[in-house]
Amino acid sequence: SMPFVDLPDGPGAIGSRRDLPGALGEFMVLDAKRLLAVPDGLSIEHASLAEPLAVGVRAVRTAGRGGGEGPFLVVGCGPIGLAVIAALRAGGKGPIIASDFSETRRKIAEVLGADVVVDPAQRSPFETFAGLGYEPSPASTFLPAGMEPKRATIFECVGAPGVLQSILAGAPRHSHIVVAGLCFGEDRFQPSIASTNELLLDFVMCYRPEEFELSLRSIADGKVDVSPIVTDVVGLDRTAWAFDALAEGTHAKVVIRATD
Repeated sequence: SMPFVDLPDGPGAIGSRRDLPGALGEFMVLDAKRLLAVPDGLSIEHASLAEPLAVGVRAVRTAGRGGGEGPFLVVGCGPIGLAVIAALRAGGKGPIIASDFSETRRKIAEVLGADVVVDPAQRSPFETFAGLGYEPSPASTFLPAGMEPKRATIFECVGAPGVLQSILAGAPRHSHIVVAGLCFGEDRFQPSIASTNELLLDFVMCYRPEEFELSLRSIADGKVDVSPIVTDVVGLDRTAWAFDALAEGTHAKVVIRATD
């Protein structure tokens, strides 16, 4: 589970804020009530995927606020985006569009259940909605009385400045945008675009305890196969290489293990 420290305003998650850095510590003090036993037979590498999968579960559940009927576009296929795809597929939801510059990550997205994969350097992922037969509902002023608009669902799983604005500019009318990517820097977007197209915008953070437990259980039971997400397992001496490989997009999730 995620380690916490006690702060004047409540518990704070280590690593989630600039003033709470934390990684590769030799020892941690953890709350026993937050710990879950790894089921027998489940590898440490796969058990470690319970955390990103839980983020995907939270994002997909949040999408339910807007109806969550699809189609679903996942922008960014790092561990969080791939977890969203896995959670969507486990829930029987689709069609799923996956967008990422990395060929490696696009292939993994396909293996996990994405119906359409897009290289945004070649074409806009928003162009694929029409190919799936999706037509946005008209603006509210033209909706028949009592009719609720259809909503496509878009997951922002990059967390880089400028991505949210690009989604607002490309999203079909009435879309529900769920922001799962964590952008620590400042960002800008144009609210008038969101207003004109009546977009719903939700931000999600991590997961709830029961979602973490559900994720671990789903992996252990084989309901979600996370093995394609782990593209390498390395020792501490290759930590710098792992970060470089992830930045280059040649890997999706590199598990770093200390030697026994």
